[in-house]
Amino acid sequence: DFTVDYPHSYSYSGKLDVTFSAFQDSGTLEERILNYNFSKLTFFAAMYENAWKGIGLWSVLPSAQKLGDYPLISPETARALLLQGDYIASVPKDYIRDGTIYDEDIAGVTLVYRTEPPNQYYQPYYLFYVELPEELDVEGLKSFGRFYVPAVSGEYLSDFPSWNGSYK
Repeated sequence: DFTVDYPHSYSYSGKLDVTFSAFQDSGTLEERILNYNFSKLTFFAAMYENAWKGIGLWSVLPSAQKLGDYPLISPETARALLLQGDYIASVPKDYIRDGTIYDEDIAGVTLVYRTEPPNQYYQPYYLFYVELPEELDVEGLKSFGRFYVPAVSGEYLSDFPSWNGSYK
């Protein structure tokens, strides 16, 4: 069984960005999560030119070495960490209302692996979507930032990565 995932978003300038990814959606929950994050075929559309920007084949697991099994924190614990400022973000801090994330601005959460930029270690994160101030909205569409909180219990983390300045 293969599933096609086709998220789309708009840049701050209003440009539509669409990707189509196919991944094997069978096996255990763990296998399906790993396939979604590490073994998929992705097409990057360039909507403004009616052409494909590129094709990516993600298959990093064959070269990865498992370091161990680690307990995950709950989404509620991750939310508390987010609210106290323990996160990696896709947006500059000055894009956040008053420089602070408020509980009512959190629009959703999902469990993912961060695969970009390339990391020395792949670990699960809770990805929170946080609504950004209205002045960042484009053409009536709400703007959301992506905020990542490590899903592995902090006692097992060392040298937690700081944001590298990239906003991809």
